[in-house]
Amino acid sequence: MLLLVGLLGCSMVGCKKEVDDQAPRVSILLPLDGAVFAVPDTIHLRISVSDERQVKQVSLLVVDDSDSPVVPPIVVATNTKETILDLALPLTDEGIVSGNYTLIARANDGSNDGRAFRSIQIQAAPLRLRALFVTPPFGQGALTVTRIDSAGAQSTWVQVNELGGAAIDASSQHLYLAGSFTQPLTAIPTLSSSTTWTANNLNPANTPLPYFLGLHTDPVDGRIYVGTQDGLIRGWTGNGASTFTASTVAGYRSQLTAVVGDRLASVQVHPVLGDRILALHAYASGAPIVHFPLDLDVHALFARGAQHALLFGTKDGNGVIQDRSVGTGGSFEMRTFTGEPVMCVAEVSPGTYLVGLPERIIRFSYAGNTVSTLASGVTATDLVYDPATGAVYAALNDNVSSIDPQTGSMTAIATLPHVVGRILPLRNR
Repeated sequence: MLLLVGLLGCSMVGCKKEVDDQAPRVSILLPLDGAVFAVPDTIHLRISVSDERQVKQVSLLVVDDSDSPVVPPIVVATNTKETILDLALPLTDEGIVSGNYTLIARANDGSNDGRAFRSIQIQAAPLRLRALFVTPPFGQGALTVTRIDSAGAQSTWVQVNELGGAAIDASSQHLYLAGSFTQPLTAIPTLSSSTTWTANNLNPANTPLPYFLGLHTDPVDGRIYVGTQDGLIRGWTGNGASTFTASTVAGYRSQLTAVVGDRLASVQVHPVLGDRILALHAYASGAPIVHFPLDLDVHALFARGAQHALLFGTKDGNGVIQDRSVGTGGSFEMRTFTGEPVMCVAEVSPGTYLVGLPERIIRFSYAGNTVSTLASGVTATDLVYDPATGAVYAALNDNVSSIDPQTGSMTAIATLPHVVGRILPLRNR
């Protein structure tokens, strides 16, 4: 009779299952805390897990100081109450930088997670140059972007109908090509595992103006920035996540940008009046802060610390190096090159720059405000420094040459079937 009542009571009110609120126990036996690994390498792990009921699976991952995974996680089905796992986690991504990382072991029983942590150090793979991507001058028509590999072999990378900008990003391994009047900005993966993304060209039909302006990868934060004809400045991570949007001063268009401290500096030009200004925007929000008039046609813009920008440009046919305060707008013309407009600039170290002028390349040192001629009898239309090789690559008509930034010795790398526009080095990170 009592049994019957118990059964009826259970059927009428429902029998509650015992709640599992105990997380699995998990311990990392190996590696030891503070273990050091170098890319490429393999982390050999020994993990102990147990649970009163059943550990269903164990996952392992390595995260950086922002908790972002740096290697694909490993997930292992266990379906046991207790076990010790010996696993291997490869470190093969040459994009991983040297630093402190956290190894996380996570055990799940279907309802709860147990976690264990280990601090490890990873040493990056040596920095190396993977390839040079070379564009023709910006314009319209059948335009070929050429890839030159580390052995010097040339291949056609992509063909486009118009080109209004080019940049490269080693962290996401993408080449960025901007259209001019109709074509979008496209991120092209340099590795098959990357993701392609685009930004639309919103130019009205039959417009005489290129839509994308000043496309580049900023050396301070590694983001991609570009101005557009609709009066915006936009920024993305290498994988296409939008990180920055700002409006230019009314009537002006952004043609160059640089991250300077907690601000984004923008050289803006009025397309009708031709007036130029240096505008400052809050880095976090894009809100306008202040703007100052400019008296030169700026070719290159660099951050100099958190409060100053260094401008290289041309005024009245003369090349000018100008130091500007981003707080007060005050300026100091450090150098003037009479009758020699600035053609191109490369920063080879903090405060040291190579400047292409007609018929020569000079080295400028900010610290002593000194100038020396590095190479004579050559007119470079593009200069770019590659820290992996320690060389500066120069566009000399249809030739790409390597220049030693200390001695000026020059070596021809490749001859192309067209004039060289931009040279974009792709490194392993």
